[in-house]
Amino acid sequence: MYQLLEYRYSSYAQETPPFQNLMGVSLELPYMHLNDSTIFSPPPPSPSRKTAEDPDEEPTEGSAEDPTSFLWQAPNSNAALYFGDKWVEFHSFLTSRLASDPSKQPGRRKEISELYPAWLEYLQELMRARGYTMLYPNFPSSSSSSTSRPAIATLHYELFRPPEEYDSRP
Repeated sequence: MYQLLEYRYSSYAQETPPFQNLMGVSLELPYMHLNDSTIFSPPPPSPSRKTAEDPDEEPTEGSAEDPTSFLWQAPNSNAALYFGDKWVEFHSFLTSRLASDPSKQPGRRKEISELYPAWLEYLQELMRARGYTMLYPNFPSSSSSSTSRPAIATLHYELFRPPEEYDSRP
């Protein structure tokens, strides 16, 4: 919890552009991309920076056992904490977006799979327009099954039901 508050409210975060645009923090690493096309692979660890002690030393590739969190411009509906000011902004955006004349809106193809709720489409639109990102955790590789990923919160995929807006039942 402390890390969440630090990422949002510390003086460093207030002065650093990537953290000023932080929409929230995901508690899980996604299994698939939002369009459900391919399995999601988190970015590799960044090369370590040169130290002041030895500026001539070449940067080394980060260890797979030491993965770092990363920023991604994609929303999450499974397990995420959205900051209140950004969530209020999303509600204002969504109200305006839905109240506008649909004939004046440009036609867009659906970018998010129907396995996710429809509101993610609008949240992604807001995130792209404003440059907002989510902070995603990155975990060391484990020998667990290929369909489960480590997470900060427990996710129950065995209880999955498609969003009701896409439910084909009468």
